[in-house]
Amino acid sequence: MAIVRIQLPTVNLDPVSCGRPGKCPKCECEIVHRWGIVSKPLRDTEWEEVQVYRYRCTNAECKHTFRWYPQGVDKADMSRRLRCLAALAWSMGLSLRGVGTIFSAFGKGLGVSKSSVWRAVQEQAGELRRTAKAHQRKHKVRVLGVDGAWIRLEGKTAGVMVAVDMGEGPMVGREVMDEDDALAVVRGRAPRVGWVGVTVE
Repeated sequence: MAIVRIQLPTVNLDPVSCGRPGKCPKCECEIVHRWGIVSKPLRDTEWEEVQVYRYRCTNAECKHTFRWYPQGVDKADMSRRLRCLAALAWSMGLSLRGVGTIFSAFGKGLGVSKSSVWRAVQEQAGELRRTAKAHQRKHKVRVLGVDGAWIRLEGKTAGVMVAVDMGEGPMVGREVMDEDDALAVVRGRAPRVGWVGVTVE
């Protein structure tokens, strides 16, 4: 029996869990001073509020102030963990509205709108694309595993082919195509095999 392990982003309430900022995000001055602490309401599976440090640039011509968020938190009102969970629920077949309905059943202000779920899906898709591209640039893939699945895409059932590095596990590619269409699979697979230098498939 196959076991799938899903690692959700961690949310750490400690404001220093991400260390100190190395530089000002505006002028890149490397000296910044802590400039107070504020409470931020948070929608998360575990926490309802988080403490956020504010910093101020010491550059006399800048004096920019900014927030430095703890691990798993950013300027969005939903934690990275909840956004990831929303995207995961959608990818398993729930509609955008259905994800919000399921979340609201757990209380604690977890109800999310359809647009929030859609943004979470787009965010996760972007991260997967960046990870796949970075992995391709780092090294060649010796053994490529390819498999198909059916998902709901824009309200319709669509076939998806996923390519995975069998040596280390990361996904290196995915394409929307019907796995039963052999010609489409070969055409879509050939360029990727050349890009990553596959020797065994």
